[in-house]
Amino acid sequence: MGESDHHQADSNAIEKVDGNFLLAPRAFDIPWGKDYWRIPPETEVGEPAAQSSSLKWIELSSSVTVVPGKKYRISFRLGFEPDAYGYEGTPVFLMAKIGKTGRHSWKRLKKLEKVPRGPIDTPDENDPFEIEVPSSVVSDPTLHFGIYETCAWNSKKGLLLYSASVKEV
Repeated sequence: MGESDHHQADSNAIEKVDGNFLLAPRAFDIPWGKDYWRIPPETEVGEPAAQSSSLKWIELSSSVTVVPGKKYRISFRLGFEPDAYGYEGTPVFLMAKIGKTGRHSWKRLKKLEKVPRGPIDTPDENDPFEIEVPSSVVSDPTLHFGIYETCAWNSKKGLLLYSASVKEV
């Protein structure tokens, strides 16, 4: 993967309000993002969404600086284009860790396997994904997180990324 093929996260696409973060599509590192994604030039959260074309795997990652001793809830606003394919039954995971060497926490996003036309928030309020930042983490209080699907390797198209949020709970 050449440097020119990779979409690098734009920190200006992250809004921080009262300890909470809202991330626009441009706030994510996306491998092959310039070849297989249409990423809007705007940095606002929501519309328009980033749209995937032909993919073999999903990797959307970002990071924010959080406060040691706090707990955060992560969710994504996603959807699918009407002609989306390749996602039915494909396992997609939300993963997160604190610091570069932190231990990963993960959750399978089963709602996406049903290919909702949405947009939907996943995980939702009834089954949230939360991660605690240990009080002892002062040297690298960075929350690294993203959505990943690397197992199926089938062709897929039509994922829409509207935004993500990291909220203090």
